[in-house]
Amino acid sequence: MSARLVLIRDTQDEYATLGRLSVDGNALCHTLERPWMDNRRRISCIPAGVYNGAVQPSPRFKRDLPELLDVPDRDQILFHTGNTVHDTEGCILVGLERADYEPRILQSRAALSALLAALGGEPFTLEVRGA
Repeated sequence: MSARLVLIRDTQDEYATLGRLSVDGNALCHTLERPWMDNRRRISCIPAGVYNGAVQPSPRFKRDLPELLDVPDRDQILFHTGNTVHDTEGCILVGLERADYEPRILQSRAALSALLAALGGEPFTLEVRGA
């Protein structure tokens, strides 16, 4: 049975999109994405909706990462490590903590490890809600 991820975006402005990610109803981590820029490649967060995903090898990061497979007009949308929007080109960053002073997430490697463990290498669905 595939995991069900839900990303609830709770903060969005011209600089960043922040949210919270749960897996099968259990809160897992915070997320950070680029702001909404009409779903433009490499500079926008993805549209709200439901997407299929799989854990697949990433040549760029040289490891297996969760990847969304059916985002309209987009490809290579990964969950990966990073702390600010400068660390992503349209992907979803994960972190265990959120900084109070700027759009930044912290403890990203630990969050990615937790996400990979929760997925167990299996396919998943992601529902993106809000902002």
